[in-house]
Amino acid sequence: MGVFRGVAGDNKPHKHWAHQIAIGIEGRIELLSGKTRYFKRGLLIPAGIAHQLKAASVLCLYIDPTHDLCKTLLPQTVLEKRSVFALDEEESSKYVRCFAQ
Repeated sequence: MGVFRGVAGDNKPHKHWAHQIAIGIEGRIELLSGKTRYFKRGLLIPAGIAHQLKAASVLCLYIDPTHDLCKTLLPQTVLEKRSVFALDEEESSKYVRCFAQ
């Protein structure tokens, strides 16, 4: 697992080999994936999904899709659907408490 905490610059559409959890430290983040725009506090971006994160103060977790941790940490139905999934506020806050303080 990799962890990034800081200011993410406005970037171009890209994808990762790892699953990504992106959480706004100071509120909602904006993410584009295909033709869909998300404004949420926390998002799970499955591996291989093209996306573009707009500039924001974020906590990003990158999780190896072959690791057993995926079975307990990530909702399997989301990974099977292969689409961006919004995390609820409680779950987003839990990640921030564990990794960003």
